[in-house]
Amino acid sequence: MMPFDRRTYPRVVQMILVGLLLAGCGGDGSDAYRVTGRVTFDGQPVEQGEIIFFTADMEPYISPIVDGEFECDLPEGQKRVEITATRELPTPAADGLPNYESYIPADYNTASILKANIEAQSENTLTFELESRPTRR
Repeated sequence: MMPFDRRTYPRVVQMILVGLLLAGCGGDGSDAYRVTGRVTFDGQPVEQGEIIFFTADMEPYISPIVDGEFECDLPEGQKRVEITATRELPTPAADGLPNYESYIPADYNTASILKANIEAQSENTLTFELESRPTRR
């Protein structure tokens, strides 16, 4: 197993995001509807991240977030939504390499309170305005 090299982390993340972007977040497109949207955190677009839509049977549909925007194809119905993103900290790690943090609160990812209803129409537009101190709904 190769050791983790923090210098390659941003490049690996970029390659994964590009792959996801090219693949889209839907399956074969049957019975799927175009979903576009915007994600902000404390009023600013999420530069790079990931949005995951879970169906009722917990099937994930993943899409990259780039400059606050995402798009994908999803089946109709209610979805649980998780959003993740990392950013580089201004101070390097102890070994001098870049240091990253996951900054989206758990209420928007692992303990998500976010939901979306995808309707049987040609396009669905969603907006997620995240805050550093989430308000439970």
